Amino acid sequence: MTILRLANICRLSGLFCLAAVAASMTAVGQGQPEAILTAQGRFNQLYDVGRFAEAVPVAEEVLALIKSRGGETGSEYGAALYQLGNVLVGVSRYAEAEAYLRRALVHFAAQPQLVQPRMQAEVMLATTLVYQSKLDEGVPMMQRLAVAFEATFGINDPRTISTLNNLAQTLQVVGRSAEAEPIYRKLIASLDPNAASNFTNLGTLHANLAAMLTQLGRRDEALVAMRMSVGFLRKIGNPAHKFLAIAVGNLGKLEHDAGNLAVAEAFYRESLEVGGKADGTESEVYAGALINLAVLYRDMGKPADAESSMRQALSIFETKLGPKHPKTGSAMNSLAILLTARGAWAEALPYYDRATEIAVRNAQSIGSDDGRIADTIYGLNPGDFPAHMRAIYNAVADDPKRQEQAFGLAQRSLNSRTAAAVSRMAARAATPGSALAKLIREQQDLLGRRASADQALIATMGAKIDASRVERSAADLSAIEQSLSRVNQQLRTKFPDYVAFDSTQPVALADVQRALKPREALVAFVEVEGNR
Repeated sequence: MTILRLANICRLSGLFCLAAVAASMTAVGQGQPEAILTAQGRFNQLYDVGRFAEAVPVAEEVLALIKSRGGETGSEYGAALYQLGNVLVGVSRYAEAEAYLRRALVHFAAQPQLVQPRMQAEVMLATTLVYQSKLDEGVPMMQRLAVAFEATFGINDPRTISTLNNLAQTLQVVGRSAEAEPIYRKLIASLDPNAASNFTNLGTLHANLAAMLTQLGRRDEALVAMRMSVGFLRKIGNPAHKFLAIAVGNLGKLEHDAGNLAVAEAFYRESLEVGGKADGTESEVYAGALINLAVLYRDMGKPADAESSMRQALSIFETKLGPKHPKTGSAMNSLAILLTARGAWAEALPYYDRATEIAVRNAQSIGSDDGRIADTIYGLNPGDFPAHMRAIYNAVADDPKRQEQAFGLAQRSLNSRTAAAVSRMAARAATPGSALAKLIREQQDLLGRRASADQALIATMGAKIDASRVERSAADLSAIEQSLSRVNQQLRTKFPDYVAFDSTQPVALADVQRALKPREALVAFVEVEGNR
């Protein structure tokens, strides 16, 4: 059973090029008022120790100060836009980051001498697009820029390192991990491991390499790479660095998978401590460490400790992300699994019910243009449905309504991936320009916006920001959900034949019974773990 995917530090490593931007802005700032230089210095200090959530309002302050002095013109203003967009990527606020980066590119394009800042802004824009599943624009842009940076600046330039790293991440995300490996290894070989200025880059590159090797099933090699990552990140000297918290948690997961439970526990506890210092005890990193501990305690035969950690993680997700968020649903499903391990079927069933409801509600995301991206954001794991069926069988096997529910779960378990492919095929087949095509496009746009809003909401977890921003993030996500519900209802009402293609909707038990002839029966086999 996998309760939590191996965390990946790569979503943060796109910030490599931020250090170069900070330096260039300090140079540009010569002769600027003391207030701008002071604010820029505070930003640089926060970034250097990985305190990205705190750096965001300082970047906003720098932008406002430059605007008040010279208006929305000049290279300083473009650099400040880029700096803000860049650090917003670090706290997963991708939609906002995209907007600032595009504005920065407008400024840079108007000044031909700023070709290097323009290229850097394009790198981060491409990275942001990939994180938002906008692959048609993001992937070609990333590939073009990687070639241009290496040719222009050479392999050892920090800008080239950042660009090639982001390209390798992109290849991982789109399922081309084997192509990413030589890029990571070339970058690692190009950096002096004894230079303190390389510790963050080497730590992050080794972490990304480890994640890629894990995807390819090469866990022994991944373990070596992750140990190297943690070693370099420790050398930075910041015991509250977010990168270190994630990397230590990743190392614990690999040690856990290798059967080194005592070693894994020490790393998980360190990840919990560092994550709490870096992002707070209500952050996603902190909740992830709690979930890892819960899985470990289960494997160590400590069910009470496992349930306690999982309930704490679930409480964080419910409070910060809401009762219907996919991460909340995943934690509910994990808690249900722990409960069933000790035979608490009736107690587990409501958690399974809620987890399945959330998973089905978000299943549309798997039917987007690239299901691999969406699946990492809104997971619909067919393996969870048989576990739910098993709980129904053990708790309320004779309930007719529950029998109907179990029949639907069996269909979802067997058909969810096929349904995603059929849904995408049907979407492509829709007549361009037709009312159906317009609704499908609106649906897909809303799904993309929902992913971005989701990441923005997650970024508020543990961040030192005002409550009104948290409320706005939650309200934005809610508004998108309402629009998506409206579009889905229009599709069901106006185009039932199209909706019928989506086999994620189970067939009713009574309908199957009516379709069967005398002496016929429908038989399906669903693999369910356990003896009962």
